[in-house]
Amino acid sequence: MNGRQEHPPWGWLAAIGLPVAHFVIQIALTVGGAGLLLLALWATARLDPSSAAALANNGVFVGGLGAVGGLGTLALIYAVVTRLRKRPFRATIGLTGRDYVRRAALGAILLGGLMDLVTLALRKPIVPDVLQPLFTGTAGVAAMIVFTVIVTPLVEELLFRGVLFPVAACSLGTTGGIWLVSVLFGFVHVATYGLDMYLIAQTLVAGLYFTWLRARTGSLMPSVAAHAALNLYATVEAIVLVNVIR
Repeated sequence: MNGRQEHPPWGWLAAIGLPVAHFVIQIALTVGGAGLLLLALWATARLDPSSAAALANNGVFVGGLGAVGGLGTLALIYAVVTRLRKRPFRATIGLTGRDYVRRAALGAILLGGLMDLVTLALRKPIVPDVLQPLFTGTAGVAAMIVFTVIVTPLVEELLFRGVLFPVAACSLGTTGGIWLVSVLFGFVHVATYGLDMYLIAQTLVAGLYFTWLRARTGSLMPSVAAHAALNLYATVEAIVLVNVIR
């Protein structure tokens, strides 16, 4: 571990406020997008609850709005970290160096395989029912790949391991910071998985690995690479299981 963490040029307000702002953006986009879908269905005389639910629960809708919301969050992070370009972004947030990137990504894939073995042993579905509709159709699959493999790892790593972890580690020590960030990382995925404690526990374990990488290397690059690799593994797996093996 890198001993005591150097205090970042922001405090708890930014560390907690940015993740909250991210979820507010996502909720606002989802509600607004759902409203537009209902308006479109009403205008075409096809207002049907099942049709609206199917349209809202597909990869194009979820992935597209998620990617747009992620870009909005990236703009907020950039403004806070650089204080509108008075500080360099990459050096300040920790997006420097490429050491451990390949090993971190390989470790994430191995972790994904291990979690799959546990899931099968417990007789649980590899792809949760709530996520299966998102990976059908070419457009839906493409949107979800962009959202889960590119946008989500970057946004979530910047929020949790880039902005929140340095503040938490300075206040609670490195180990305390790792646990706090990982628990919060798992908890916020209730928005994705609902109250499925097994899936939340899986996310917490992944969060522990990502945050440990951040603390161990002093850089965000390994955790971003690991997060992207794990999401790529899970996304390819979902595409195959939903569209090929099913």
